[in-house]
Amino acid sequence: MNIRYLFFGIIVLVFSACFKNLDPPIDEEFFIPFVDPNDYLNENPISFLNPELGQTSNFVLYQGMQYKNDEVLDDFEYKAGVVSMSIVGEDDNGFIIEEIMQPRSVDTLDYLIEKPYYYYMKVDNDQMTVSFQFLSSGNNGNNILFGDTSITLSLEPFSNQETEIVGWKTTIPYLETDETAYVNDFTLFSTTFDFLNIQIMNAEMADNQHGRTVVYSPEHGIVRTSFYLAENGSGWGWDLIDKK
Repeated sequence: MNIRYLFFGIIVLVFSACFKNLDPPIDEEFFIPFVDPNDYLNENPISFLNPELGQTSNFVLYQGMQYKNDEVLDDFEYKAGVVSMSIVGEDDNGFIIEEIMQPRSVDTLDYLIEKPYYYYMKVDNDQMTVSFQFLSSGNNGNNILFGDTSITLSLEPFSNQETEIVGWKTTIPYLETDETAYVNDFTLFSTTFDFLNIQIMNAEMADNQHGRTVVYSPEHGIVRTSFYLAENGSGWGWDLIDKK
């Protein structure tokens, strides 16, 4: 009986040795399940106060639910998607911004991985505004962070109403109008921002369209963008990743 098992074991070892070298080499990236935001910590993020070539802000994707439910604020989760926003040039129209979805992003909102999206950012120090003018680019949209609509943000500090940010929403009750607000000492991941403007654009939700919110400051640039649907309150957005 022992001799029979020994013979069988020898046969298995022989066949294993014969076929071992037939296996194709496996790329190490195959074992990396998705993009890791910690690989994209911000070194020199975009600042509206001192924009310059080479600045890059990296953001991680989140998806949220129940935007219209004032009793639930933190129904959201981060997803495996990272987008980078970089200043890559400048001409008479302003700074040229490049957005790109980073490799190994699993959750992409149907944006193409490593396909660049270009648009203009113009800082007007006289009017104290920053505007983003998006270029037409066909069926895949023209930017990732803001949606398909040009937008102008005031660089003046808002003072009309203070709010808090809990989860992926502010504590301002659901509304179908455009509003501005501000938040003090908001902590995102391990970074605390002493003051941030909040621009809420919900007027189109009265016509069953989507709403948007942008959280930002002149010093730190864009900190958060979010989009949500009037139909069911589901949405998504992008949060600025920590600095190195």
